Amino acid sequence: MPHHVPSQRTLDQTIAARVALGLLELRLHDFPRADVIRWLSDGPLVDADGHRLPAAWWDRLSREAGVARGAANWADRLELHATDQGRRAVGRTADETDQVEGLHRRAAETRALATFISFGGGTQ
Repeated sequence: MPHHVPSQRTLDQTIAARVALGLLELRLHDFPRADVIRWLSDGPLVDADGHRLPAAWWDRLSREAGVARGAANWADRLELHATDQGRRAVGRTADETDQVEGLHRRAAETRALATFISFGGGTQ
């Protein structure tokens, strides 16, 4: 016999609410790197194409960039890291094509992370 029982789950128990509340918490605590990465990993968050965001990779890039906390720190450190990757690519020889492509890709991915963080963090 079909029947309907109202859900006992509250809004804050849904994935969407956890993501939104997590973002608010991050903002309140000035975007500590470890907490941002945990939030990205727990999401699940996806890009415009429906692909899951690369939390583990962004963790590594943000660590390499020396990000600590604060929206301005994220923006500054990630841009410096991306610029450094581009500089390193320019310093390669013609027969190091794979390394050059990898460094350019790494710079682009670092800037993609910076763009994502700027939308959540309010840096303009």
